[in-house]
Amino acid sequence: MKKIIIALLALAFSLFANMTPMGPLNAGSGKVTKQGKIRVAFIHQYTSKDEAYNGNEKIANTKDRKSTSKVTKLKLKYGLLDNLSIKMVVPYMDKKSRSNTDSYNNSGLGDMLLKTNYQILSQKKGAPVFWSFSLGLKLDTAQTNKSFDTSKGVQVLPRMQLGTGSTDYYIESGITKFFDISRIDGYVSYIKTTKGANNYEYGDTKKLDLSYAYAISKPLGFQAVLTYLEKSKHKENNQELNYTGGTQIYITPAITYKINKKYDISAGYTKFLKVNMNYDNSKKIGELVANDAFVLKFGMNF
Repeated sequence: MKKIIIALLALAFSLFANMTPMGPLNAGSGKVTKQGKIRVAFIHQYTSKDEAYNGNEKIANTKDRKSTSKVTKLKLKYGLLDNLSIKMVVPYMDKKSRSNTDSYNNSGLGDMLLKTNYQILSQKKGAPVFWSFSLGLKLDTAQTNKSFDTSKGVQVLPRMQLGTGSTDYYIESGITKFFDISRIDGYVSYIKTTKGANNYEYGDTKKLDLSYAYAISKPLGFQAVLTYLEKSKHKENNQELNYTGGTQIYITPAITYKINKKYDISAGYTKFLKVNMNYDNSKKIGELVANDAFVLKFGMNF
């Protein structure tokens, strides 16, 4: 009996001692990777779009339009110094789109992203929070010239390409505050786009993420990320596309699990709370908005 009690106490200690929640599943944080450490993550996200809006009013999908994307990202982080890390993201894209007249698909490697992240403040060194600043560069590395057979003839369709054909610039900053068994993260980012392939230019993006994570036990955690996303109108042949751009607010609750110190997994579902999208009244068309999104992550630490 004594041995059983000791075993149960040891199990309880292993489950609940030194509980630390994991970082946000689909957002940044105020921390950087430690010097000499490597973080590898595979992130798979599925998104389905079949709704369009005029402002915040849902409009009828008369052409039965629908698009889906499956994006698998390889993320590599390396700590150059205790306060400086670098990051590389390589995505594999699988895009499909259809309407009552056409159907398209395209798959392959997407545009590569490079970032550097600098730690300004550290809670471990007595500061009230972790605070980081990041600069990034999205490179033109994906195919952008695939042609598609459409009801209007052969077309390139810029938004069905695997990349944008542009070099884009990222400015980001994050704050993280740890408590006993929970953490709060805030992250802001701005993406400045440039003119890309096929005379098409994606609009600039502003994004704000606020997240809360709680350690239920040493391996198991829960988190929720609230996101505000604002996109400017795209341009084609230097003309704004009035049916593109707008704002979205969505939340991603997720479950996280630390298999051990080296491996972890996470799974989340995105629920869209509010949208306010641009609409072209003359052409009676609005940009499709996601109604379902799922994300899975498998991480490794070295």
